[in-house]
Amino acid sequence: MESSMVNITNVEVRCNPASFLSPINFQITFNCSKELKDDLEWKVVYFGDPRNESYDQTLDVITLGPLQSGEMQFEWEVNPPDPKKINGIDNLLGVTALVITASYLQREFFRVGYYVYNNYLVEEEAIENLTMQSIDLQKVQRNILSDKPRITTTNIEWEVVPQSTESKYEETPFYISGQNYEYQTPTNIPSIHHGIDVNPFTTQDYLNWGGQGHHHHLEKLY
Repeated sequence: MESSMVNITNVEVRCNPASFLSPINFQITFNCSKELKDDLEWKVVYFGDPRNESYDQTLDVITLGPLQSGEMQFEWEVNPPDPKKINGIDNLLGVTALVITASYLQREFFRVGYYVYNNYLVEEEAIENLTMQSIDLQKVQRNILSDKPRITTTNIEWEVVPQSTESKYEETPFYISGQNYEYQTPTNIPSIHHGIDVNPFTTQDYLNWGGQGHHHHLEKLY
């Protein structure tokens, strides 16, 4: 198997914590060891129910290319998840996850996953009997636990074109040429049900461990 032609050197979650309704912002830095004739595909997925993939939401998909060799950096602003597509109040609040993935020629070579903690900023008594209809989403704070991401890299065949290279997405690609460019980009994300075990990490665990300062359970992501 060939050595990787693309190395992601940094993924930064920006403007975090933030309101649940605000966009999600990433800054991604990567290096191409040689020119890529086809596009890189980036995707961000949010888990509307960590135990049921039918509630996964693809927040954005973009393509970048063709790419010259060298280091490049881009910023990516992604729309927040649609609360109507989340499986109930128990999955809207508390712990879930999101994943960023990167693929080339329909082959995934990189993914990074983060736990996400959504906290309702009201008195505890106000949370009793809360429903999706009664919750004030303006008071929900989203915290992406970015200190200890779980990263998976996969060796792929970079120069072997698959039989079908048709993408199922129709987004207009961003074309870049040169180094150190900045643009808005998505990131691909695996699902909790794809090997991520969230059962040991509860809302109370998060509170007991002092919030975003302790992210040991992120190591259970895949």
